[in-house]
Amino acid sequence: MFKIVSNVDKNTIYIQGDLVFSCVNEAEKLGFQTLSKCFDANIMKVNIDLAEVKAVDSSLMAVLLSWIKHANSKGAELKFISIPKAVESLIQLNNLNNIFHSYTQTV
Repeated sequence: MFKIVSNVDKNTIYIQGDLVFSCVNEAEKLGFQTLSKCFDANIMKVNIDLAEVKAVDSSLMAVLLSWIKHANSKGAELKFISIPKAVESLIQLNNLNNIFHSYTQTV
C-alpha cells in the first residue's frame, strides 16, 4: 500500500509503503497534489523522505523523475532524504547517479 504524508510547515513529504508498477499512477498523482500544496504555500524547497518506502521496482524512478520535473517547472527544489538501500540500488542500476546526486541530502 502506498501513502504520502506531508508536513507542509516543515517542508517534508513522507513516502510510505510500496512504490511499484501497480500504484505508479496513484503515486505520481498524489505526489503532484502534495507538491502543489507546498508550492501554493510558497514552500519552494521540499524534502521527500523515503525512509518508509518498502517494496520498489523501476517504476519508482519514473515517479521520482516526474516529481523532479514538476518541481523544476515551478522553480522549486526537491531533496530526497533517508534513501533506502533498495532505492539506491535502483538509482545505480538505472545509471541515474548523476541525476539523483544533486537531489539527495544526508540527514
